[in-house]
Amino acid sequence: MTIAGLYVTQEGIVLGADSTSSFLGDEHLHYFNFAQKLFEIGEGSTFGLLTWGVGHIGDVSYRRLVALLGDDLARDPPPSIDDVATRWVRLFQPLYDAHQPVVDLRKALSKAGRRAGGKGKDDAKLRDRVDANAVGFCVAGHCMPERVPDARIITFKATELVPSVTKPVLNELQLWGMPNVMNRLRYGVDQPFIDALLASGKWSGTPEDLADLLAAHGLQPRARLPMRDAIDYVHSAIYCTIKAMKFSTGAQVCGGPIEIAVITSDRRFRWVRHKPWDAAIEDGDFS
Repeated sequence: MTIAGLYVTQEGIVLGADSTSSFLGDEHLHYFNFAQKLFEIGEGSTFGLLTWGVGHIGDVSYRRLVALLGDDLARDPPPSIDDVATRWVRLFQPLYDAHQPVVDLRKALSKAGRRAGGKGKDDAKLRDRVDANAVGFCVAGHCMPERVPDARIITFKATELVPSVTKPVLNELQLWGMPNVMNRLRYGVDQPFIDALLASGKWSGTPEDLADLLAAHGLQPRARLPMRDAIDYVHSAIYCTIKAMKFSTGAQVCGGPIEIAVITSDRRFRWVRHKPWDAAIEDGDFS
């Protein structure tokens, strides 16, 4: 699991993520706390890539794929952020479609009549498998010479043959992976609670009424944040999520060093916080 965040302003873009990754052992999940989920695309670039969900596809690392994308952009500079997103989809989608867990899941969905939206026990298991095999990316930056900060959010799911590509909301924090903690802090509830309330039959209004009520009492800042405050906002969201999960009874699905990067309209990709290569060695070293 991951906590990944994005904030886009007129000045630039803030990207951030934790460092926890997991894999399924013989009986349970095992966690490592020094994975990388945020990458500069190329070197001296005006683009970055953030990822959450499935941590790798087969034997191919995201680091290598991002490097290949960087080589492509260096050879042929992109005219728009949409072009960067298109090139990433072109590079990644064949690998995702051939990924054996995705192939097996699509066969199961086809056999079940694509019931991943159903309510039965088998449907719930399929939904869990769909969620477990989903992967998201955010490509962000600015194209020269326009220098307009922008991003695209790309989501691959086994239930969809074509990934969704959406544009982020300007001046609004967006979170993926484990957004529940910050959603509870900002709005007083998270999506599972909203779903449970609507399903209980005890809410007499419409889902839209509930959304409007929650938005009116939310703590989402209404201002355009300066870049340094936007950096603080993204970092705070990731930090609060890590600490909340640490002191919860749930699995420690978020943790490790927090990485933050910025791409401003006047500068290229820059690290705000980036773990050194000896971070895992130094962890817990009191000598």
